[in-house]
Amino acid sequence: MLTTATNILNTGLTCLAVGFLAQATYAECPCEQGARPMPPAYPNVGRMPRRTPQPLTAQVPPGTLGRTYDLPSREIPADKHPRIGMIDVLVRNAETVAVYNINPHREEDEIDGFQAAGNNALWQFETKPLMPGVPHIYKVVFTFDDDDNARETVRYVRLIPGRIVTLVY
Repeated sequence: MLTTATNILNTGLTCLAVGFLAQATYAECPCEQGARPMPPAYPNVGRMPRRTPQPLTAQVPPGTLGRTYDLPSREIPADKHPRIGMIDVLVRNAETVAVYNINPHREEDEIDGFQAAGNNALWQFETKPLMPGVPHIYKVVFTFDDDDNARETVRYVRLIPGRIVTLVY
């Protein structure tokens, strides 16, 4: 009976040692011993020609889009709502300047504004409070002639809640 228990114990230890040896041989990477890497599972995957991405052809519209947060801006006056957006448009010899909200989910189209009294080149506009999560992109339209069929110049600007953004034409 004692020999049977000893044989079982020796057999168990032998199996355990063989298991550890097998794990030790698999733990080493074949690359460290100079072996070539395994071929890919699909033979043509490694040989496919690389495609270069096509350059983007869309141009950023004229204005401050893509640069708004890099340009200097200033805080709105303390007596205003903290989420309104304001824009100062600096343009010389303009007959009219209008600012339109291009987001279809807003109720208003044209933004209220006025030409500064002491500076004919400065136009100031103020929005209603800007809602979070909605893009605040506005279209600024300039006309330089009093004629009804005068050509319009358009710029696009992103407004920042609580800040005054300046657009220089």
